[in-house]
Amino acid sequence: MKKHFDQLWREAGGTGPAPGICSRDIRNRVDAALGRETGGRRNSMKHNVRVFAVAAVVTALLAGSALAASNWNVLSAYFRGDTAPASPLLDETVRRVEDDNYILTVESSASDGNLALLLLRVEAKNQETADFLRSDEFNNMDTWSFRLLRAEPETTETGGDAAPNVFSFGIGEVKERRTETSQTWKLSAEIDGTGDGVQARVRLGWMEEGLSITVPLSYVQPVTVAIGAEGPGMGSLKDIDGGPVEVEQVILSPFYMETAYRCLDKSDDAEVPLFFLFQDGSLLTRSQLVEIGISGNHDGWGNHTQSFRLRSVLDLDALEAVVFNNMAYPLDGGADYAYPVDERLQAFQIPLMPSLGEGLGWSLSAQALCEGLGASYTWDEDTQAATMVFRDVEIVLTAGSTTALVDGQPMELDAAPILQDGQLVCVYTPFEAWQIDMCTAYERYVPGSENNERVAWLICP
Repeated sequence: MKKHFDQLWREAGGTGPAPGICSRDIRNRVDAALGRETGGRRNSMKHNVRVFAVAAVVTALLAGSALAASNWNVLSAYFRGDTAPASPLLDETVRRVEDDNYILTVESSASDGNLALLLLRVEAKNQETADFLRSDEFNNMDTWSFRLLRAEPETTETGGDAAPNVFSFGIGEVKERRTETSQTWKLSAEIDGTGDGVQARVRLGWMEEGLSITVPLSYVQPVTVAIGAEGPGMGSLKDIDGGPVEVEQVILSPFYMETAYRCLDKSDDAEVPLFFLFQDGSLLTRSQLVEIGISGNHDGWGNHTQSFRLRSVLDLDALEAVVFNNMAYPLDGGADYAYPVDERLQAFQIPLMPSLGEGLGWSLSAQALCEGLGASYTWDEDTQAATMVFRDVEIVLTAGSTTALVDGQPMELDAAPILQDGQLVCVYTPFEAWQIDMCTAYERYVPGSENNERVAWLICP
C-alpha cells in the first residue's frame, strides 16, 4: 500500500516518498465517501461509482498533502514575490458545501476592500458529473455567481438593501491543479466593500438551488494620493502617441490601484505614466507594479477612471511617493518635490515584424527591444543564440528552436525565432518575464473607419 501511495504521489507531481497518511483516516474517509458506516454497512451503489469515489478520496488526500507542503493559497495564486505584508488579510479557513453531484470548497480568501480574491475547488462525486466538469458545457455565464452582503444588513432610505457593489468579477481555472475528479479556480472581484462587516457569497450554478458559501472579507483603508498636475500621457493600444493628461488622483491598496485623470486634447486613449518610489530608494514603473487592467470608464469628455490588479502585494508602509512627470507626490500628504526619472523607463516604439505563424500576430526584433530598454544583448554566431539580460532576468533565444531559456528554465514558444536581415525575429511571450507592457498599437483607431491599421510595437517598461 505504501508503495502504491508513493507512485500516486509522484504522478501528482510530488518528490520523494508520499507524505505520511494514517490508514485508519483513509479507511474512514473512504467509508464516508461510499456512504458506508464504520461497521461495514453500505448503501447499494454501482461498482464503478464506488471505485471512482475511492480514487477521488485518495487523490484529494494526496493533493491536500501537496498543498500543505507548498503552503499554496489565494495570495500565492494571484501575486508574485513576498505576500507576507498581506497575511492579515488572508483567511485560510476551509469552507465547503455539497449536494449529490459536487463538493464546492473555498480553500482560502483575501480582500483589501477594493478587491476580493477567492480560491475555489470543485470536486465531482460521480463519473457522470466528472465527465461534465471536464466538458466545455460546464462553463457558461450562469456557472458562477458572486455577490456581496453585510453581516448586519443596512437599508436605504427607500427600504432597499444597502449591500456593497460588485463592479466586476472574473474567474479562471488553475489548470496545473486539475485532477480526474476536480478543478481549482481563482476568482477576482472588484468591489465597493467600504468598511468592515462585508461578506462575499459565491455559488456554483450546477449545484442544488440555495447552496452557497459565505466568507468574511477584510478591509484596509486605501491611500489616496492627490496629484492635480498636467503632464505628457503615454500611448495606448488605440493611440500610439497618446497626448497630454491632467492627473487628479491615485488610489492605492495592497492589491489594487485606481487612477483618475483627464485627456487634454483630441486623444481619449492616453495612459498615465506613473512611477512608484519606495523608502529604500527603489523605483518601480507602472508596468512592474500592475498585473492587469480590471475596468475603465470615460465620459466622452476626456475624463477617465482606470482600475488595476497589482502584480505583487503592495506594502503601503514601504511606499514613499507616486511619481508623475518627474515630480514625487508623497503618500503622507507632504509637499511634492522634483524626482527626475531615467528616460529609458519611458514608453518607446519599435517596428512591427512579420508574423511567424498563422494566428500568431506580429513578431519583433529582439535586438531592437533590448536597445530601447537598455538591456544587454549578446549574439553567438556559433550557436545562433542571443543572450539578453534585463532587470536581472536572463533570456536566451536560439534561431530555429521553439525552446527559450528564462533564467535557465525552459519555456516553449509558439514559433521558433528566425534570422531576418541580420535581426533575430521572435514572438513576444518570453519577454513577459521582464514585466514590461507590449502591444501592437494603432496610429489612431477610429471606429468604423477602413483606414485603421497597427503601425508599431508600443513598449512600456
